[in-house]
Amino acid sequence: MGKITVFLAEDHAVVREGLAELIRRESDMEVVWRSRGRRRRCSSCETAQARYRLMDIAMPIINGVEATKQIKASVPQHAFWF
Repeated sequence: MGKITVFLAEDHAVVREGLAELIRRESDMEVVWRSRGRRRRCSSCETAQARYRLMDIAMPIINGVEATKQIKASVPQHAFWF
């Protein structure tokens, strides 16, 4: 089995980088994309590489709930964590 791939969306840099570092320390996990939540839409090509998404629900411009709805519509087979 390959590495657990994670999409990380968090608007606060310290939190985002801290979470990425914790994930990076796990030998079987990898962050494949990090987002600051500054876009109005989340592209499915950005998230398609990741099996799991770790989403902040209170981000500017597009919150994690709305971003999740958009991603889930384009990549319905994947899991989400809030």
